[in-house]
Amino acid sequence: MKDLTPYQTEVMERVWDTKELYRNIHSYRAERFAFDQQGVFTEDILNFDDCYMDYVEEHKKVNGLKLYVETPDSHIFSAYGIDRKYIQK
Repeated sequence: MKDLTPYQTEVMERVWDTKELYRNIHSYRAERFAFDQQGVFTEDILNFDDCYMDYVEEHKKVNGLKLYVETPDSHIFSAYGIDRKYIQK
C-alpha cells in the first residue's frame, strides 16, 4: 500500500469527519425518536390499563430510567457512543 500524499490524507480526513458527522446525527435522531415513542406508548398503556402499572413498578427496580421517565439526551449519548459535538439543537 502506497503512502498517501498530504492532499490525499486531508481528503480522507474530511471524508471520515463527514461520515462521523452523519453517523452521529442519524444515531441520535433514531434513538431520540425511539425513546420518545416508547414514552408515548407507555403513557397510553398506563392510561388504558391499570394492570400494566404493576409491570412498570417492577421494572423501575431494575431500570427506572426506561418505560417510566423521559430518557435524557445524556443517556442516549453515553449508551450509544454518540459524540454530542455533532448534535446541534
